[in-house]
Amino acid sequence: MKVTKLLRILIPIVILSLVWSCNKKPETKATPKAQNLTGAWILSGLLQTNNSFHAGKDWKNNHAAIMKSDSIKIFYNQRSDLYTKLDLKANNQFTTQLFDIKTDSAFDKAISGTWKLENNQLKLSVKATKEQTSLEQIFDVTDYNDKVLKLKIIKEVTSEVGKSNPNYDLADRQKKFDNIIKEIGINQNDLTTKDLEYNSDFWTVGNFNDHQLLTRRIGQDQDISKYSKDLQSLIYGVPWDYVPYYEPIFENRSVRFSFLPKSKLDIEYQIDGSASGWCGTPAQGHYFGTYHYNKTNKLMEISFTDPKIPKEVQRTFRYGNKSQKYQILAKNDYVMIWKKL
Repeated sequence: MKVTKLLRILIPIVILSLVWSCNKKPETKATPKAQNLTGAWILSGLLQTNNSFHAGKDWKNNHAAIMKSDSIKIFYNQRSDLYTKLDLKANNQFTTQLFDIKTDSAFDKAISGTWKLENNQLKLSVKATKEQTSLEQIFDVTDYNDKVLKLKIIKEVTSEVGKSNPNYDLADRQKKFDNIIKEIGINQNDLTTKDLEYNSDFWTVGNFNDHQLLTRRIGQDQDISKYSKDLQSLIYGVPWDYVPYYEPIFENRSVRFSFLPKSKLDIEYQIDGSASGWCGTPAQGHYFGTYHYNKTNKLMEISFTDPKIPKEVQRTFRYGNKSQKYQILAKNDYVMIWKKL
């Protein structure tokens, strides 16, 4: 009797709850209005795939704290001495320019053009001049408030003499990246270097946001013709068109890994400021850590043995001076792709 009475009370409540949930409008993200985006927006460093632009006034009052916060996310291949200013004017004109972070002086010439906000995408268009080709950049507006404008670049096209050159297409790169991972697969071959005497067996490390792409040095007698042209380009050290990122790359910040016996890792790096002359070659430094390769779970862990880690080495890793863990997505004898955990 008590159970029947309880059900009579609960069933109407459940029905009302279901009706309310069905009639409840789904939460939608507010679409920014064009007039709300006008003004000066400042980005720490250079343009990347995902960008957090800060309102000019907020940057002026808090740029030291903003730079420190952004540096946690911008841990690789970035210019800490520069900032990017994007000025979206009310008449749909815009200018963008690089500035020195210490002096606020212009680092290069300003680029001017028109901007348009449509379907939550920001389009920047620059007409060709004697000094530059025409340029079009398209961004997804991923978030917006009066202090931060988050933009994800999805396409960049330049044109000269009526010919369009797609410099960057995120969807196309993602497709190529997925195909390469599928082609490579994951083998169980040993990583240990085959040359301990001359240090000629190493992996060059490229940082791309959440991923690191490692390519192994190829010997003269090694044939890679069985691989696709895209994968061959990767092996030869040309990854730019095959990773789903827009990140700036600086060759002088590349490092090399040599997986030595007994889980010892040799990290070879170029010492900042050591190059002499215009075409001078930077001096090489070596830092030694340890690695643990878990073949079963496809995991790699890198740890540091000496607490005095060179800044050039720290830039290679998301967490600077802490152990790093990676999920291996693809691995053969020449290419290894892993994702930072």
